[in-house]
Amino acid sequence: MKKQYSILSVLCVLTLSFFLANCGSKKDETLVTEFNSKKTSADNMLTKTDADIKQMKADHTAWTAKLDSVAKLAKADTAKINWFKGEMKKHEDMAKAASGMISDSIKAAEGAKTENNDQLKAAIAGLDAQMASGAASWKNVMDAHQKLGSDITAFLGGAAVAGVPAV
Repeated sequence: MKKQYSILSVLCVLTLSFFLANCGSKKDETLVTEFNSKKTSADNMLTKTDADIKQMKADHTAWTAKLDSVAKLAKADTAKINWFKGEMKKHEDMAKAASGMISDSIKAAEGAKTENNDQLKAAIAGLDAQMASGAASWKNVMDAHQKLGSDITAFLGGAAVAGVPAV
């Protein structure tokens, strides 16, 4: 009888410990949904940065063509034209680097462990922080692009660059 009681006690203790261990690991579905929503928003942000880079390159191509046509005119300020071209290259490089950093940090935040509620909360906070940082960084890139467009437009005498809306 003592052996049965000992085995029964062990089984009860194991069952109780399994129950207690699983009680704390159940995920709050609201947190799961929030995390998945944040991931979708982050992925949309990355898609937008890619689209912005494509638009930036298209703008630069149009601006370069206009600057090249102005460079052929007598008494053209070729130093200023070359400076603008150099700035466009710098902005493309800056955008590529910023986009890569934003993408890497967001992908890292999206890959955080989410096995329990505490990890989910931390992952959501991490993703929020990376998205806020990325949005601020990307705003700086796009502001620099808009400023360059304005400067080029002013240099060209205020005429809008062909095919590109005035900035």
